[in-house]
Amino acid sequence: MSKLIPDILILIIEELDNEYKTLFNCLLVNNLWIIKDYYKIKLLKNQEAIIEKEFYDLIYDNCSTIKCLDPSNRIYKENVIANLIRLKDHLTNIVEFKYTQFINEKIFYILAENCFNIKKLKGGSNLMYNLDKFYKENGRALINHVNTLKYLNVSTRICIPFTSTLYSFANLETLKVKELIELIQNTGGYLKIIEIYRLKFNFINEYMIQIIRAVHKYCPQLEYFYFPFVESINNTLEDLLINSNHLKTIVINNFYVIILNGDVLLKILSKSVSKKLQHIKINGYWEFSVNALEEFLNNWKENIYFI
Repeated sequence: MSKLIPDILILIIEELDNEYKTLFNCLLVNNLWIIKDYYKIKLLKNQEAIIEKEFYDLIYDNCSTIKCLDPSNRIYKENVIANLIRLKDHLTNIVEFKYTQFINEKIFYILAENCFNIKKLKGGSNLMYNLDKFYKENGRALINHVNTLKYLNVSTRICIPFTSTLYSFANLETLKVKELIELIQNTGGYLKIIEIYRLKFNFINEYMIQIIRAVHKYCPQLEYFYFPFVESINNTLEDLLINSNHLKTIVINNFYVIILNGDVLLKILSKSVSKKLQHIKINGYWEFSVNALEEFLNNWKENIYFI
């Protein structure tokens, strides 16, 4: 191969553009063979970064009515504080802000000073480690918007001091968060959507029972409920369904690796009195008997449901 005409060699290398193992073997023979490809790749990466930065600069310089801000992009993340100061005059209309725990805490102070209409906060879910300081900053940021917040999605833990400054989230309609019993108790009865994902700790059964009791007691307007099914939840869930007159959708998840008795679940679902219930979704491993399934469907035949 070392005796090939240079032009032919270049064509061969270009054909091997994505064959990294083969290119590496070529490099071991003669590193000059792939030097052209090396600089081409490096140039493309530099061009990509330049174009991306120019694009975001254009957005930041010309958008005076920004309503949603997500500083997770790597270009924006490099100079997040400088960019926020630059956007300071355009932040008053923001109603939605997405963030991760790696953002400098100063960002929350800038938002608190300039953003008075935030209604939706969303925390990142792909978190690698936990920082208590970060949790406290999240909690303080929430306090500043307790009266306007309508949507809260936090995939990690947050620290909210329940003091005289935080009696309730009066307008909160949607809640997605793990540490939520106290939050549910302080939402003023306006919650319509609740999503509870897989819980990974001991005493999960007891904790889920407490959550459902809190939902039953403090969420009379509940329309959508997504939650994990655990053993011994039967009576508590039945009480919730009997008293949830506005429930439209219920999603029940079995996160266990074992098969659960679906007949018991069908009996509980048949207790629902909500005339608005249209969607029932059951995820995971369940075992249903033919008789129990027929009985359940016959009990609901007068209504139209999507199961």
